Amino acid sequence: LVSAPASGVGGRRFKSSRPDHNRSNILNERESGLKIFKKAVYNNKKKHLLLFCFFGIIFFSCLFLSQCTYKQACTPKSPARRVIDLPQYHILKRGETLWRVSKRYGVPLEDIIRYNNIDDVSNIPAGKRIYLPRKTEYSMERSPSFIWPLKGTITRGFKNEGPIHHSGIDISSPIGTPIVSTASGRVIYDGDKMSGYGNMIIIKHNEEFSSVYAHNRVNLVKAGERVEKGQIIAEVGVSGRSTGAHLHFEIRKNKKPVDPLLYLPNL
Repeated sequence: LVSAPASGVGGRRFKSSRPDHNRSNILNERESGLKIFKKAVYNNKKKHLLLFCFFGIIFFSCLFLSQCTYKQACTPKSPARRVIDLPQYHILKRGETLWRVSKRYGVPLEDIIRYNNIDDVSNIPAGKRIYLPRKTEYSMERSPSFIWPLKGTITRGFKNEGPIHHSGIDISSPIGTPIVSTASGRVIYDGDKMSGYGNMIIIKHNEEFSSVYAHNRVNLVKAGERVEKGQIIAEVGVSGRSTGAHLHFEIRKNKKPVDPLLYLPNL
């Protein structure tokens, strides 16, 4: 007996296409599964990254707050400043300087010198009574209301231009005529040490304005005294460089002379 040949041409056996089809399906399933896995991992990474950032912000915020609290707790508090009750006068001790007095009481050195009419700060005897000016001792207007220091004739006006300057006005009046304070304030200088001015008085009215009275026959107030507007402070004289009996009167704004006629009332 002869066996029948296998199906196909020339007795060749054809392989079925089913296994290839199954293999492609398996590969597709693997690829799709891999994609799903990658997507899941990616989504998990995003979630983990968000959680990491969230907890990181909380961690560093807590760390910052703890550092601030630690610094506040460890920083030593500055001791309260000792407030010294400012006396009216200070008795200068041996070896003590005005600079030390100024620092002790918190009073500017230049104010101590002016109020006490001190010419040489290096030659002050021990035991000298030093007046200590207080800012709160007097309450003054920012722009004082000035009055005329005396009645008389203006013989020379104010001039701050050109080669010849005149820092105030000259008011002619007989010798001995009373001179009054042009506004309330405190005497910061009385003496005759200023060249050419003779007997002179300077009154500080506030932090901005002061007034000057020169060539006086006699000064009736002393440095450190409080004076009121219209109070008699001196008498007309001819002291210093003067060609006749008159008052040299100045108004100074921020320590610079200004024309007094701009501030005095009309006669």
